Amino acid sequence: NQHLSERLLKLSFGEYMASAFQLFFPILLTLSCEFLRNPRASVRTFSRIVYQEGFRIFRDDFSRQEVLRSLIAHTGSGVPIEIDEALSILIQIGQV
Repeated sequence: NQHLSERLLKLSFGEYMASAFQLFFPILLTLSCEFLRNPRASVRTFSRIVYQEGFRIFRDDFSRQEVLRSLIAHTGSGVPIEIDEALSILIQIGQV
């Protein structure tokens, strides 16, 4: 399979990679922001995982606020698929 599976992505952002994830978090957050707008579901999956794992891995208020800020910005985009994805991610984050 040429695509990264959801499980593999989650494993690659796991606890043991938290320091590397934190180092590249601003870049990953920017990519996720762009990818959430993509019409392809597989691209949006990457975005969803970065948002979820970022929120899960980081316990500091700033990083979590950045994730939430980005997702809330998507809810005002006016693009239905982007709004739906952002709200879905917010709900999933809230259940953790």
